Amino acid sequence: MATSFKDFGSQLAKFYTELSIERKIVFSLLILAVAGAVYFTAIYAATPKYSVLYSNLNSSSASAIIDKLHSYSIPYKLSNQGKTILIPENKVYETRLKLASIGLPHQEGVGFSIFDKVQIGMTDFIQHVDYQRALQGELERTINELSQVKYSRVLIVLPRQSIFVSRRVPAKASVIVKLRPGMHLNKMQVNGIIHLVASAVEGLKPKNVTIVDTDGQVLSVPTKETFEYTVNQLTYVHKIEKNLEHKINSMLIPVVGEGNVNSKVYVKADFSKKTESKLTYDPNTTAIVSQQTYRSSSTGAVRPYGIPGAKSNLPPGKTPIPLAKPSVHTVRKDTTNYDVSKKIEKISYPAGTIKRIYASVLINGTYKEIKSPQGKISLQYIPRSSAEMSLFKSIVETAVGYSKASNDKVVVANIPFKKIHYAITPPPKKTLTAIIKSNLGEILKYAAILLGIALLIFFVLRPIIKYITAYESKQRGKTAEEERLEALTQIKQESVPKPEHNIKDVATNIVRTDPDAATNYVKNLLKETGREV
Repeated sequence: MATSFKDFGSQLAKFYTELSIERKIVFSLLILAVAGAVYFTAIYAATPKYSVLYSNLNSSSASAIIDKLHSYSIPYKLSNQGKTILIPENKVYETRLKLASIGLPHQEGVGFSIFDKVQIGMTDFIQHVDYQRALQGELERTINELSQVKYSRVLIVLPRQSIFVSRRVPAKASVIVKLRPGMHLNKMQVNGIIHLVASAVEGLKPKNVTIVDTDGQVLSVPTKETFEYTVNQLTYVHKIEKNLEHKINSMLIPVVGEGNVNSKVYVKADFSKKTESKLTYDPNTTAIVSQQTYRSSSTGAVRPYGIPGAKSNLPPGKTPIPLAKPSVHTVRKDTTNYDVSKKIEKISYPAGTIKRIYASVLINGTYKEIKSPQGKISLQYIPRSSAEMSLFKSIVETAVGYSKASNDKVVVANIPFKKIHYAITPPPKKTLTAIIKSNLGEILKYAAILLGIALLIFFVLRPIIKYITAYESKQRGKTAEEERLEALTQIKQESVPKPEHNIKDVATNIVRTDPDAATNYVKNLLKETGREV
């Protein structure tokens, strides 16, 4: 094969050298045209048709999308000063879904730069809306500065101010944040975002700001009037319930087997903080609390006496005044207070205590293989005994910490489990017509390319090859048998008696002019005489 290609190349070079200058130019142009047509046809066939992926992108969104396109190994083109990204048409929708799953593209707010261009005839309503958009955009840019936040979106409700105080509606705000992989916001950072938004908006209170992440989790703590549990409290209760369910399953699965137990636990917790004071008296023990002694005495004191009235006020001598007699006065009073002993206790109950536990456990029975007279094997359900169920209930009560005083409730039931078989339906088969319709554009494109190649081969390359082949057959040497007969004829014709040097000259001339024919003649001669080498 390599030799044939080499011969063809040498013959083509010989053919080219024997052409005239005009034909050489025409042949060269023809070869260049064929090569160019093949090249551009291959480029057209290999180059996909590009379509718009996204337009009017900001610099950060365009940069993030281009990084993802590099990771997906998808070719792209940029237009409109980098604001528009184009990719192959057959990958547009698939790429949009992939980028949407990771939150791309994200647009930043306009900010207060919206007021750089003042529009004539702007109404108060448009100014109010533009101010709200600008405020939202500035808050988004500020929140995006946090290292944990990839991008954010702020929505603010600014009600119209009313002159009537009773009709005024408070402002509200909602913030959605997309966190970077592996990052999270702690409680202090969430409160910082809440107060940042509340301080930037007039009349907005921190309790009216809600923060949600892209997974739908509320990061801001809601008020107790709205929800029974806060987010942290709900997480705490859910963790306790899962822990109790794990205890039940770890006790029963080794006995009844995997897939034969289903348990659910509901815990009612009390997150209120309580402080209780307790006063206890001991009637068997008394003690003196206080003692008090009062004493009073008087000796020789003169007490007024006589007839009260006018007689006692008359001058002396008229009415005799009786003489006073000395008196002694003594008073003593003792008071003793007794009290029983008492004990005062102050008890503080922590928040998050478990008030009541509800546990429900379903346990599957056993199955026995039964062979029918036809030879088919079926399973017969056998319920568990009451002793087993009673034992299982005791195990569950011990595992969850059952308390009769707290009115806990545990239910253990023996119910046959239903076997669910999920049948996956195969995708519908595409018919040849549907395949042709869905890929009609590609089929027509490649059909046109094949038609062009066929025309090029039949009307350009084939005539050239035919002409080269004819030229080759004209210049090609004769066959070995023809050369042998021609050499014999020539020797017979020249076999007339001549001088010896003339025969040598003839042989030398034959060898020089046609060495292949002379070689074949010698071989045939040796073969005929039986001296073949």
